[in-house]
Amino acid sequence: MQITTQISSVNDINTINNLTLYTVNEVANLLKVKKSYVYELIYTNQLKSIRLSERRIRIPYLSVQEFIVKESGCLTENIYMSGPREGKSIGKH
Repeated sequence: MQITTQISSVNDINTINNLTLYTVNEVANLLKVKKSYVYELIYTNQLKSIRLSERRIRIPYLSVQEFIVKESGCLTENIYMSGPREGKSIGKH
């Protein structure tokens, strides 16, 4: 059984981005920091995460975005972040 979703608007794309889950390694690459720092952010509750199992942690797109906004003082509208397989870039428009 195959499920197909049709993207028809920018809101659909935003919804998909908001549901994107990153690995610790992907977040470390996005933020240009070491994985150990990302783990520290998770364990100190500065970065929200989802624990899938004892060894599997995922970080939602919105958690990364909220962290960047909080740490930089920027407005969310000024932050562009592509999904993990779409260029791995963070920057201002």
